[in-house]
Amino acid sequence: MRALACVVAMLATAATALAQDDYVGGRYRLWQADFEGQVRADDQGVMGTDIDVESMLDIRQNLEIPDAAIWIGAPHVGRLIADYWRGEFEGDETLTTDVSFAGTTFSAGEQAHTEFEWRVLTAAYEYNFDIPLVSDLVSFRLGLGAGVKLVRLRGELTTSTTSNSENVRGPLPVLRLSGEFSLGTYLSIGLEADGLSVSDFEGTSGRMSDVAVFVRGGYGGAFLGVGVRRFLLHVEGGSPQVDEVELDASIGGAFLEAGLRF
Repeated sequence: MRALACVVAMLATAATALAQDDYVGGRYRLWQADFEGQVRADDQGVMGTDIDVESMLDIRQNLEIPDAAIWIGAPHVGRLIADYWRGEFEGDETLTTDVSFAGTTFSAGEQAHTEFEWRVLTAAYEYNFDIPLVSDLVSFRLGLGAGVKLVRLRGELTTSTTSNSENVRGPLPVLRLSGEFSLGTYLSIGLEADGLSVSDFEGTSGRMSDVAVFVRGGYGGAFLGVGVRRFLLHVEGGSPQVDEVELDASIGGAFLEAGLRF
């Protein structure tokens, strides 16, 4: 019985450590992502076409997006988190109808090449609450925080005779929520989410959410994981280059990850 009690105590300590000892670390994800949505850019008095990126431009899917994050902090202080990913979606399609984009008209029948390049950097502060549950064998860490998301999207449409591009960029303030259940010594299930909705801020309205759900297995500070992630962005407003831009984008898919945390 004494030996059994020692084993239980060791498991409890390890389970709690898995939840709490996460103030310094980093991870790398390979995200298999699809891009769906619509974009419209009005300029020079010309109403832009509502462009469906899949059906009209044949954007290639299942893009492998590298995604890296690091964090550093201390108990009872919280932690600082930085996350960066970049992906470039491309497509080639013969236009079946005239398309107006940022004041330029592309004629039906032309072969069009399209590029959408995304760069997203997130910087956030998060405070953690560690909550032991079932005899310390199952624990839960809740994280609450805030930060900023620096988003840059460059869209370019090119044919043999015409080319035009448009940029959507800017800092987006976000609120952050995370949670992770530690199940025994080696397994955890968690969620990371941030987002915000803005109405008529300096002529721009929009909403954004970025949610990931994962399962991790770890030993000695190292871990491997699988999960799914979905990034949603809707923006309406003007820009220095065009009169009006409307973007409704969704990027999502499964990922594999590996990392260290202490």
